[in-house]
Formats: sequence, structure tokens, C-alpha cells
Amino acid sequence: MAEQAKIICIGCPKGCTVTVEHEGKTILRVDGYKCNNGLEYARNEFTAPKRVFTSTVRIDGGELAVVPVKTAQAIPKDRLFDCARAVCGLTVAAPVEIGAVVCPNICGTDVDLIATRDVAVR
Repeated sequence: MAEQAKIICIGCPKGCTVTVEHEGKTILRVDGYKCNNGLEYARNEFTAPKRVFTSTVRIDGGELAVVPVKTAQAIPKDRLFDCARAVCGLTVAAPVEIGAVVCPNICGTDVDLIATRDVAVR
């Protein structure tokens, strides 16, 4: 028997409520999207949700105590807590430039963790 999942699309500013009709993990139909971004977003969100991870990392000798970071691309949603635990143990040395790789291949995701601002030496 087919089930339905409701997803709020964030593919564009419209924020459509998209309905995914499915049997288990098999998508039968997608309704309610108003652009192709919505269709693709709903399919991806239902089958393999991903998010960009953002946090801060301690910095040694910097003008700030921490540097803001994010993953260069979205990672599987179920790996977010693994990344959070990994970031707790990281410290980088100043100076740090925006876009610098702070942790390559974070938690085996094949995605780099990068700095999102410059931090000069204290």
C-alpha cells in the first residue's frame, strides 16, 4: 500500500509543500512542486538527505578564539553528528585564510571542511 511523505522544499524561495507517494523507499509519484528544483530536491531529500555542516574550530595564536567553518559541499545527513564530534577535537594554527581546508575528507565523506573567514595572527 502506498504511503505519503510531505517535504517542504528549500530548492528556491517559494517553499512548496511537496508530497512524495512511495512504497518503502520506492518513489511512485511526486506532487506539489512548482519547479524542477522542487522535484529534484524532494527526490533527494526522500532517498538520501544531505546538509552542509557548519561549526567553529579552535584556533591557536589567532586574533579570534575560533574560526567559522563549513563543509565544501553537502554531506549525508546521518554523518552530521560524526562531524560535530570530530570538530570538537580540532585546533588550527593562525593565520587562516577564507577557503583554506581545515580538515580534508572530514569523517570519510570525501568532502573538505573549509574556513569561512580570514583570521590573522594575534
